[in-house]
Amino acid sequence: MRQKQRTQKLLQEQQEKNIRDIFRAEQNERIRIARDLHDSIGQKLAVMRMLLPPSSQQGEMSKFVQFLDETAREVRAISHNLIPEILNFGLVKGLESLTHRINSTEKINAHFSAEEKISGLSLTKETEVSLFRVVQELLSNIIRHAHCNNIHIQLSATGHTLKLDISEDGKGFNPGSIEESQGLGWKNIFARVKLMNGEIKIRSQKNEGSQFTIKIPVN
Repeated sequence: MRQKQRTQKLLQEQQEKNIRDIFRAEQNERIRIARDLHDSIGQKLAVMRMLLPPSSQQGEMSKFVQFLDETAREVRAISHNLIPEILNFGLVKGLESLTHRINSTEKINAHFSAEEKISGLSLTKETEVSLFRVVQELLSNIIRHAHCNNIHIQLSATGHTLKLDISEDGKGFNPGSIEESQGLGWKNIFARVKLMNGEIKIRSQKNEGSQFTIKIPVN
């Protein structure tokens, strides 16, 4: 019996490692492709646009200019989907942008705060993208299912630990139901948190909202 349990534990650990390796490889590839699109193709398209004479805005050449502009916009959109451009200014700016996007709907009030020392932390691009995607997925779930009026997002740091707290005042849910979820959303959240060697805690009660706490080790 003990041997069977040890075998199951080893299999589970290996599966989790495989998931982390897949996410890490996928994310690194996304970062590489996004940078190549922006720094190489995007810049070349911009240079081509600058080299066109003013007369190109008229006649048959105007179609070429229009096509060139459309291509440049598509390249920027693809690059943004791989790595949001706002993260070039840091994680705090990225989370602020998510908050502004929610508030722009005028249906939910989103509040974001971050300690000043966060800006002094050395976060890898991989960690910034992973945490941004986790928050993005959590907020998406909250907006779709929580029926809340307010969302609070707080970023803090203690020692070598980055802490992210997200709370909402919605209808609440049974955290145990997450384990039964067949959707990719929660699987991706847990996989990304493990990829960062972090942990996530979820607390919720009926009609009392939910709280999500993520802790990640940082240098």
